[in-house]
Amino acid sequence: MTRPLILLAALVLPASLAAQETDAPVDLPALTLEQQTNLRCGVVFGIVDGYQSRNDERALAYPTIAPRGREFFVRTTAKIMEDERFTRPVIVSHVGRQMASLETDGEYDFEAIDEIMPACLSLLDASGL
Repeated sequence: MTRPLILLAALVLPASLAAQETDAPVDLPALTLEQQTNLRCGVVFGIVDGYQSRNDERALAYPTIAPRGREFFVRTTAKIMEDERFTRPVIVSHVGRQMASLETDGEYDFEAIDEIMPACLSLLDASGL
C-alpha cells in the first residue's frame, strides 16, 4: 500500500480487525446524502492519490489530488464525527463500505471512479481547499 493510502488504511484496518473480534452490528447509522457524498468523494480522492503516486496513467488524467483531497477527507470525517452516533468505528465501517463498492475483482473500478470524479472535483473546488 502506498503512502497516500495510509490514511485510509489506518482508518479501515484497525476497525476491521476490531469488528471481527467483537461482532460489530451490521446496521450502521445512516449518513445524510451530503455526508455520504462527501465521504465517497474523500475515498475516491484517496484511491486516486495512491494511483497518482505510482504514476498510473488512469489517475494522472486527473488534477493532482494531494494534499487537497487528503484534507477534504480529514475534514469530512471530522465533521461527520461531530454527531455522536458516528464514532470512529462507525466511520471506519462506512469508509470500508465505500472502498468495497468501488472494487471489482480486487481492483478499483476506474470506470466507476471516472463517473464520480467530476462531481467530486467540483466539491473539492467548492470547499475552498
